[in-house]
Amino acid sequence: MIPSYSVYVDPVISRFKSRIYNTDNDVFLVFAGKRGSTKSGDSIEVGRRIDIDYKGRTRFYLDKKYFPKGFKLKPGERMPRVIYRPSQLLDMLKHADTYPIGTGITWDEVGVEGDSRDFATKKNKFIKRTMQTVRSLRWLLQLTAVTIKDYDVGVGRNVGFYIKTAGKTMLTDGKKKYPYGKTKVYEIDINPTTGKTYYKNFRYRDADGQYKVLSGWYYIKKPPAYMENPYKRYKKLFQTKLYSSYTNELDNIGDYSVDDDMKSDADIFEDKMKQVLASPGDYFDYTKKKFVLAAVQHLGDIKLSTDAKAKRMVDLLNFQYSKGKIEV
Repeated sequence: MIPSYSVYVDPVISRFKSRIYNTDNDVFLVFAGKRGSTKSGDSIEVGRRIDIDYKGRTRFYLDKKYFPKGFKLKPGERMPRVIYRPSQLLDMLKHADTYPIGTGITWDEVGVEGDSRDFATKKNKFIKRTMQTVRSLRWLLQLTAVTIKDYDVGVGRNVGFYIKTAGKTMLTDGKKKYPYGKTKVYEIDINPTTGKTYYKNFRYRDADGQYKVLSGWYYIKKPPAYMENPYKRYKKLFQTKLYSSYTNELDNIGDYSVDDDMKSDADIFEDKMKQVLASPGDYFDYTKKKFVLAAVQHLGDIKLSTDAKAKRMVDLLNFQYSKGKIEV
C-alpha cells in the first residue's frame, strides 16, 4: 500500500523544503546503492518535487546549452537537471545569479567505476570545493554513487543527508499499482573533535508539529516518463562518448579554488572553523599548548584572507581549548 505521507505530508520533501526556504540553508544529499537500485530515478524525482516555482510547477530542467552534441529531445520530453561533466557545474556556479533559491542539481555517477587513485583524488577534491562554494546559494545538490565510500572523508564532512537505495517495488493505492524506489534515509552527523561520521535515522515534524523518526522504508515514486526517458538516452551517450572528456576536464581543472566572491566572510569563517575542528591537531602546537596563527590561516583547502581574521579564529580556538571544549 502506498504510504500515507505520499498523499498528505511527505516527511523528507517537506523538511528539505523547509531547510532551504525557511532556515536559509542548503541540502547536500548522496544517493548510494548498487547498479539498478533506482538511485538516479530517485534523485530525479526528489529534484522534481523540490525545485518548483511559486505556482508549484517543477523547474528541474537542464538548460539546452549543456546538452551534448547530437542529443535531442522528443516531443513532450523535458531533460531533468542531471549533469556529468565538471564544466557543466562550473558554468552553473559562474552564472549562479540566474538560478533561484531551491535550484536542484543531480550530479550522476560521480563515483564512476574504474577510477584510478589519482583520478579519484582529483574528483573528490573538485566535489568538496564545489560543495563549499554552493553552500551559501541554498541549492539542492544531489550526488549518486555505488557506495558512499566513493567519496573521501573531506566530502563526507560536507554532506548532510544520505539515501540508501534498495531497488524497485510496486505499491498500490487500493486500485492500481505504481512503481517506487525503496530507500532508507539518514542524516549525517560529524563529531567536530574526532571527525567521526555518524549515520542517524531521519527526523521530521509530523502534521501536528511533533518530532518523529523515519526509521522504516521511505518510498520514492518513479519519475514521469517525459523526464526519465531522455535521461536514459543522455546517460547512455555519456557512457559511450563523453567519459573521456569528463576525465580530461578533471585533469585540466587541477586545483579548482573556491570563488570567495560567492561566499560571505561569515560563511568562510564558519567553514574554516569546521575544517580546523575536524582535525585540530594539524593546527596545534603541543609544546606551547596553543593553536598556531600561520597554520590556521594557510593550512587546508580553505584559506583566511587576512591576519586579522586568522587571529580572531585563533583567539577563539585557544579560549575554547582553555575551557576544555576542544580536545587535541
